[in-house]
Amino acid sequence: MTTVAVPLAATDLGRSGLGRWAREALPRLRRELESRGDSLLFLATPAEREAYQSTIGDARVHALSPRLDGAAESALFSLFGVGSIAHRAGADVLLMPSGNRRTPFRAPIPTISVVHDLATARSSARHGALRHWFVRNAVTRALATADALVTVSASTAEEVQSLLGKDTPPLFVARNGVDTDRFRPRRSDDDVVIDARRALSLGDEPFILYPSRLEHPAKNHHRLIDAYARSAAVNTHQLVFVGPDWGAEPRLRAQVEALGLSRRVLFAGAVSDACLEGLVPAASLVTALGTAEGFGLPAIEALSCGTRVLAARAGALPEVVSPLGVLVDPYDTDAIARELDRCLADQLLERRVRFEGPRFARAFSWDRVADTLATLCDRYSRAPSSRANSIDTTGRLGRGIA
Repeated sequence: MTTVAVPLAATDLGRSGLGRWAREALPRLRRELESRGDSLLFLATPAEREAYQSTIGDARVHALSPRLDGAAESALFSLFGVGSIAHRAGADVLLMPSGNRRTPFRAPIPTISVVHDLATARSSARHGALRHWFVRNAVTRALATADALVTVSASTAEEVQSLLGKDTPPLFVARNGVDTDRFRPRRSDDDVVIDARRALSLGDEPFILYPSRLEHPAKNHHRLIDAYARSAAVNTHQLVFVGPDWGAEPRLRAQVEALGLSRRVLFAGAVSDACLEGLVPAASLVTALGTAEGFGLPAIEALSCGTRVLAARAGALPEVVSPLGVLVDPYDTDAIARELDRCLADQLLERRVRFEGPRFARAFSWDRVADTLATLCDRYSRAPSSRANSIDTTGRLGRGIA
């Protein structure tokens, strides 16, 4: 029997896209492992255990000190201690769900790291100079010592290979999934839609939705606000932001107030999963305008609901939404304004996405992600010294590679 250790460090307590990955992929991985006679062991601080109660269920947990909730302590522990702890706890394989933030140097057991994006390694503008230095000089070097890497998109795989070069471990692509039972087309009189509108006091007015944490400048809210102010949509649609504040909300609120849009732009904060499941199909348009997304879950969730998507022509978003999404230069405010109006006026696009979007989204499967991870864990637990530079996106490993 293979035991797979999964630290929950740097997964944002489930409150970000990376946290969503953990909440969606890890319960399915656990079920897949158990169906094969294997098991999952979580490494978690008390705060992580509380945040991920539904994800962990009755799986075994190795308790970590609450001191490791600190960013510096977590980073150092992940680099130099987590592998030994997992090994002593009886794990055969270490799976790092936030490999672009936390991954060990040469752990004593085979290590598979999941990389969501490495944009921070390329530019200090995204998350500041300190984090840029850490990712560029510590994380990428640690990733080179992993037994295998899994990326959530082909775009991220190319980014990893560009940064690591000849030191790139075996590299596999397992695209993020979408829960098509939760994110699906809904009528305006669906109770889930009615409840979501009521929760945000939206009434019956049409709205544009941007589901993303409020982070500047990476998520590009400031350009969307400027574009919205210049567009005809400002007179016909509200602009609704849902997502937790990562430091940008005061700045964005000040921008909205300066433009005289306080009654047209809604900062709804973090919302429940049930609320989001009602908002996405109710929206006239979902935007995904981050400048370096490693995947872009809101975009595929919108298509799964049959909702039109305006996405940045950057990062993995073209890979995720093509051919149904509309792409725009995320740095061109005038272009964003034009595309907002064009998307909202394009009834042919609306009908096409409503019909083809849900079927298109079914190709993105969380079960396939879990199958990929379970298969890799089994492979590397049996042959820990097997390494070869490659990117497998063809399915040769099994149905898990997408």
